[in-house]
Amino acid sequence: MSDVKLFIIKGSPTTDGTGAQVLQHLKKFLVSLHCEFTVYDQAEFLNESVCNGKLDPFFDASKGEKTAFEDGMLNNDGIIILCPVYIHQMPGSLKNSFDKFSYRLHEFPLLGKKVVIFTYAESNGADYLSTYFHDIFLSMGSEIISVQYNYFVRNTLEEDIEELKKNVSVMCKKIKNNQFVITRKQENLFIFFKKIVLDEIKNGVTSGKQKRWEDLIKYDSLVDYLNSKNFNE
Repeated sequence: MSDVKLFIIKGSPTTDGTGAQVLQHLKKFLVSLHCEFTVYDQAEFLNESVCNGKLDPFFDASKGEKTAFEDGMLNNDGIIILCPVYIHQMPGSLKNSFDKFSYRLHEFPLLGKKVVIFTYAESNGADYLSTYFHDIFLSMGSEIISVQYNYFVRNTLEEDIEELKKNVSVMCKKIKNNQFVITRKQENLFIFFKKIVLDEIKNGVTSGKQKRWEDLIKYDSLVDYLNSKNFNE
């Protein structure tokens, strides 16, 4: 069994095109590294319901069906996202997947996990989307290994795929070595979210996030928490 488990998100709702091309190169590369991986291809989940017209699933997963997207995010060591740009944003179907996962945003659900970001577009907007993904994954506790984007007009896809492979290699090495980096922004978010949870408890408010915080709340920082789990700075 591999020491590294990766979750690949192909954000394109189409079955061909750049995303499929990059994915094929990446899969072959990961096989050569003997990495275990799962692919979440958005083209296969276009009809997945977000909330069935109810608000509850956005606050508590037990009120709705846990998705393949959520399972993949939570149960792998690293995440690779390959995503096209639609009006300077991700495709709507992929946004639905993130929205369904948003109820966990205040819980640092991806703490200790590594992320590689690769976006692509015809001529503009990929840098904006890459920054957006960076902020999302950072706020969920993950370590961003690389932020990369490709513009078709530059005709550099082959070189960019090779760079992507290098970034994935770095991610796999850090996972094997149990290394992590926590940013100042993440520590500030930890303090902010912890105060929210403490205020909820003080005022007799019950929320879904409190179950996860039973483990986090006794620590003064994210670094302290990860050190207790035998991660290495």
